[in-house]
Amino acid sequence: MEVLNLIMLPLQIIFILVLAVFTGVLSRMIAEKKGYEGYFWTGFLLSVVGLIYVAGLPLSEEMREREAMELIRKLREEAGQAGSPTQTQPPAAPPVPAVERPRETQRSEEKVVAVVRNGDTFHCPACGQAQRSSRKVCFKCGARFIQEAEEEGDARDKRSE
Repeated sequence: MEVLNLIMLPLQIIFILVLAVFTGVLSRMIAEKKGYEGYFWTGFLLSVVGLIYVAGLPLSEEMREREAMELIRKLREEAGQAGSPTQTQPPAAPPVPAVERPRETQRSEEKVVAVVRNGDTFHCPACGQAQRSSRKVCFKCGARFIQEAEEEGDARDKRSE
């Protein structure tokens, strides 16, 4: 029995050292892919816990910048290829109606629209967005609302008769 213990102890030590070297090398490889240097000793000394720690590291600032520059380069290459005469262009998209324009362009234009408010809500005549009847400006397109009284419209109809 003592002989077996003398043989098993060195095997256990060798196994622990091999495992430590393996997790150390793996930790270093993962850290390098994320843009960090070192981290062998983290995996070697902390084993699986160190490996999990290194796997959870965010990309380094340098690596993020490198990936961003690579993405910009790819986008520029694609844009350059799209402009080449040999490649077929997809048909042009129809113009975007005023309802779907971005807020920046809609708000830059000063629109004034007449509305008839009856009830709790009404729809903006410029963009079609539902509005509370108390609103003076459309929150989507920025059009200003001017009250057009129904009585005035009825009075005009009576005068024209």
